[in-house]
Amino acid sequence: MTPSQLKVVLTQAIKARKPILVKGSPGIGKTDVIESAAFDANAHLIVMHPCISDPTDFKGMPVVIDGECFFLPFSELKELMDAKVLTVCFFDDIGQAPESVQKALMQLLLKREINGKKISPHVVFVAATNRKADKAGVSGMLEPVKSRFTSIVELTVSHKDWIEWAIVKGLPIDLIQFIQFRPNLLNDFKASSDLINSPCPRTVANLGEMLSWDVPKEIEYELFSGAVGEGFASEFMAFRAIANKLPKIDQILIGNDKKAPQGNDVCFAVCIALSRKVSDSTIGNVIAYMETMQAELQVLFYKTATKMNPDLMNTKEMILWSTQNSNLLV
Repeated sequence: MTPSQLKVVLTQAIKARKPILVKGSPGIGKTDVIESAAFDANAHLIVMHPCISDPTDFKGMPVVIDGECFFLPFSELKELMDAKVLTVCFFDDIGQAPESVQKALMQLLLKREINGKKISPHVVFVAATNRKADKAGVSGMLEPVKSRFTSIVELTVSHKDWIEWAIVKGLPIDLIQFIQFRPNLLNDFKASSDLINSPCPRTVANLGEMLSWDVPKEIEYELFSGAVGEGFASEFMAFRAIANKLPKIDQILIGNDKKAPQGNDVCFAVCIALSRKVSDSTIGNVIAYMETMQAELQVLFYKTATKMNPDLMNTKEMILWSTQNSNLLV
């Protein structure tokens, strides 16, 4: 499933209180999608990390009261018992947990209780793991643990979903444009024991943050290679030199530039840049400029700009454009 598809499934599963296990390679957004789905389901989120837990963490602290031994649940376990609202208990990197910890989790997943004390019916379990082939320390999962999940689904990378996410997050336009141009490089993950990184949604996003750093030009390649690998860094830096020749966005906003450039890749980058900077005072100039582009890019601008600034939908220019192009928005 792509991130957008998985988010829909998880949101429905959470509302139905059905446990789901998500698997996939490192750095492709499993945790982000699960957290986003919990938010969309209006659920409280509790994150646990079984891979660094001890079996006793899921049993509680032994105490003696009036000659009898009891186990007092730790804070997160107490939350699971006392939950009064829909709550997602997210076991992150569950596949890296040692067998002893997985066995300890069975009382939660199978019996939904901790030493005889019931877990709240408002709690739903969701988990994520890498695969054994990813060389991420996953040795396998116990069958009784796996079979307790309603479904095991695999997250795959979608460059379209990543681009939409990157636009909202405000990642650099030239990086977004590069992924649009070379989508296969978004996830060229290669498991390795060497101290090198390879491209994946997480490391590419890290590169995006680096682009705002004030570092000397002569060390950019080494820095970027350390984030996403030499191949990605080389291609991106060459592409970036060309992307810097884009039209001046400020000139378009004030109406001095009235015609889009040639080439869909360049137009795509301009479209994204305009969607971030357009306002109700400049929307008229931008709409006039966008109408010199292909229809699909006009739709992309409309959807992106209104997602970034919903108030734009109330401007007369946007209302007129959407009315005249209603067939494109279906």
